[in-house]
Amino acid sequence: MSVKMQQNLHTHTNFCDGKNTAREMVEKAIALGFTSLGFSSHANTPFHEPCELGDQVESYRQEVLTLKKEYAEKLHIFLGTELDYYSAGLMPESYDYKIASVHYAVQRGEMVSYDTSVAHSESAIARLFNGDGLAYAKAYYDNMADMPNKIHGDFVGHFDLLTKFDARAPYLFDADAPKYRQMALDALIAVLEKMEFFEVNTGVIGRGYRNAPYPAPFLLDEMKARNCKMLITTDCHNKDFLNCGFDLAVELLRAHGFTEIYDLSEKGFIGRKI
Repeated sequence: MSVKMQQNLHTHTNFCDGKNTAREMVEKAIALGFTSLGFSSHANTPFHEPCELGDQVESYRQEVLTLKKEYAEKLHIFLGTELDYYSAGLMPESYDYKIASVHYAVQRGEMVSYDTSVAHSESAIARLFNGDGLAYAKAYYDNMADMPNKIHGDFVGHFDLLTKFDARAPYLFDADAPKYRQMALDALIAVLEKMEFFEVNTGVIGRGYRNAPYPAPFLLDEMKARNCKMLITTDCHNKDFLNCGFDLAVELLRAHGFTEIYDLSEKGFIGRKI
């Protein structure tokens, strides 16, 4: 059974770390036959990273709202944002939806970014975690477990983002180690106390880091067992990958027993069969 991609809620434009304008993304979505599109530029954190909106928050909001009106007959547009664990208290604005993600941890007073580069991760593990890759992983999952207590999101973004460099640098930490899997599962159980929607995120495929999306198969098994509700997003930073890996994500979910994916509507999330 073929399933068409109708919506992508995880997209980034040149207001943050994306390549394209919001208008270019809208035009591409229409060309692909999408029924709706959500914009999710990175909210600010105390780290003032280049990927964040910075002082462009209102410009971003107004641009998306303008496009929402202009293209109303062709595409339903949602104004969203991607929060980080450290965005707490820095986002008073109203949005149609929010992605709740973890990108950073603070260790010994220094910020650690989990998706910057292999070199950054290598350096952080060596300097801040005494060469212990599993300690590096634990700092990530500690923040993930605590994330719903810090920020409110409508769904969880790239639950195991720290595995972004697995294919290029599997030596950073052992993602097959029982200790690693247990800390990830413990974080999942903690998040599930307050959140039930999670994304299958294909962004690492479009950007050439891996050939499989987040989350890992063992996490998908646990998510299915605990009745998590799944979305498919492409974490798109380039309009040419707006629907990248969607079919693969559908097949992955089917293989793990899922029969529905969820799309956002004006009335909330609505499931559809896959």
